[in-house]
Amino acid sequence: MDYTTALDALVKWAERTDSVRGVLVTGSAAAGDVHPLSDRDIEIYAHHVESLLEDESWWNGLGEVLVAERLANGVGPPTRLIYYAGGKLDFTLIPAGELATAVHTRPFQVLVDKDACAPQSPSSVEIPNPPGTDDVDEAIQWGYAAALMCAKAVVRDELWSAKLRDNDLKDELLRMIEWDHRWRYGASIDTRYLATRDEHLDGC
Repeated sequence: MDYTTALDALVKWAERTDSVRGVLVTGSAAAGDVHPLSDRDIEIYAHHVESLLEDESWWNGLGEVLVAERLANGVGPPTRLIYYAGGKLDFTLIPAGELATAVHTRPFQVLVDKDACAPQSPSSVEIPNPPGTDDVDEAIQWGYAAALMCAKAVVRDELWSAKLRDNDLKDELLRMIEWDHRWRYGASIDTRYLATRDEHLDGC
């Protein structure tokens, strides 16, 4: 997939579709930190989100579609994760009225802003607050609990449960590793979600 061509086509579609008021690119592509296998995270702000969920022609024409995940996301905005031959586009569909008040903690790019109301992109990643004593205690307690339950599940030959509890343990370990690396390398270090491409974790 040629992302430049796909995004150009998306912009042309958005500009001629009156319901669509804004299109933003978020994630690593917007921050200028693109990996060869990076996808593109796109927020579409529209007056009639439901109509975009029902009509799939707008993303079908952007490339050869291999797989489509249609997620309702509970209380959050619905998403469409589209896997194309050679690429992937992740669409989040949001009511148009929320564009002016949208909050992003990482840089983004504005592709379409028909009403000139898109917020200004942050120039850097928001620095999280350091963990408190309660946060650290919770991570330790939850981690130990997950480890104990994982071992118990293995002994009982409940391997699916063991795998789930192992994931819980790793979640807590990752949380503590991120705290450690922000302390070692500075609070502004971007550990990302699940430590994606964090060079400081190579030796862990």
